[in-house]
Amino acid sequence: MLFTPFLACGGPVLSPFETALVLSVIVGWLASFVLCFVNLAIILMMTARRSFKLVQSAVIALCIGLTALLYYLTIGGLQNRPSSHEPNGAVTAVVMVLPFLIPLLVIGQFIYLLLYRRRLKLENKKTAQQLAGNVRAH
Repeated sequence: MLFTPFLACGGPVLSPFETALVLSVIVGWLASFVLCFVNLAIILMMTARRSFKLVQSAVIALCIGLTALLYYLTIGGLQNRPSSHEPNGAVTAVVMVLPFLIPLLVIGQFIYLLLYRRRLKLENKKTAQQLAGNVRAH
């Protein structure tokens, strides 16, 4: 097994499914961290409309905001929370969904940007060919 023992004192024993789940979440977050910067670079280098760039930048800002919210709900808010305070069901649901949703948003945006960039290149190529054909005709 890759991470045996899980903690120095032995800790909880994870099943293969749980180990795969933990590793996939870690890999997803690492990929999302890298792709967030890649997405930003793609957006800045694109020759798209300004409104498109603003919307895509807002998606990146949303992902960063959701990450900050997740941090606050799990680690950041622990210092200010009374020990007897139990989180309600909505907070628990958000904390359970966000670790999977944020990487999906970032990776999905990366795929969307690549497809959109390819479409722009094809449109620019067609436009250049049409312009070249018009110049030859005159």
